[in-house]
Amino acid sequence: MKNQLALLLLPLIILSCSNCDKTNREQVPAGQIQILPFSQSVEANNTLYISGQISPNKEGGNKTIEQETREVMDKIGAILQQNGYSFNDVVRCSVFLSDIDNYHAVNKVYASFYEGKFPSRVAMEVSRLVKGSRIEISAIAVKGKDVQGQSATSE
Repeated sequence: MKNQLALLLLPLIILSCSNCDKTNREQVPAGQIQILPFSQSVEANNTLYISGQISPNKEGGNKTIEQETREVMDKIGAILQQNGYSFNDVVRCSVFLSDIDNYHAVNKVYASFYEGKFPSRVAMEVSRLVKGSRIEISAIAVKGKDVQGQSATSE
């Protein structure tokens, strides 16, 4: 049933993408081989889609969740800057945590990267992340839009 639904929706997805004026995928630097089957970021119609960024933490690693979060946010910031965006352009983030008890510690670091206007966001606990990371964050940024948001109520 799910496969049939996917086949029915596929033409709609293809048609909507065919209307894209501009699609850019980051280029792999000369001399480097792309190992993973996805792009770090893709830009289409003044929208930058950033794949999930992690902070690898070897078994028994000594990074705190705050350090991992800062490293992930720094990576997102570098990708934004490389593509002519900033954290002010971010409209959506997805946060994946291996332990939801880290939620408040992550929020403190995460919030420090924004100047008042926060993007919409989902945060969820997952059973495992790659390379021992305890956090993964993906983001969507839109250039040239007046972004309006409402503050979330406290939990």
